[in-house]
Formats: sequence, C-alpha cells, structure tokens
Amino acid sequence: MTLEEYVKKNITDKEPLPFSPVIQTYKKGTRIVDTGMHDTYIYYIVSGVIELGMYIKGNTENKILDFYFPGYFPSAYM
Repeated sequence: MTLEEYVKKNITDKEPLPFSPVIQTYKKGTRIVDTGMHDTYIYYIVSGVIELGMYIKGNTENKILDFYFPGYFPSAYM
C-alpha cells in the first residue's frame, strides 16, 4: 500500500493530515540517523531499502538488525 492509498483509506477529507509530510531523497549509503543519536521523525519508504544496523560497544563491526522496504514506516523514534 502506498502512503497515498493509506491516507485515502484512513483519513477523511474533513480532517487535516495528522502530520506534515516532507519528501526527501537519500543517496545509497547515506546514514539517516548517526550512532548514538535519537530521531524525532517517522519515515515512509516509497522506493529503495533502509538497513537498520547498530554498533555494539567495544566492537567496530556494524550489526544489521533489520531491513525496511517500500510501504514500511520505519523510525528510530525515542
């Protein structure tokens, strides 16, 4: 389901959107949120993939925890 389909299905024309959407494009390999930072946004993936990874203390290797694909609402909201 696209974001547009989700909004049309779940939000009526009589009420405003409960959020202000902003369209962003990121290049492959871009970190959206750096290690140790807290995010205050939720994202909707139109195309591409987001890799959720983390560094474990004392280890320099990034551990991949999950992948998010188009149609998902990933977030690091804390």
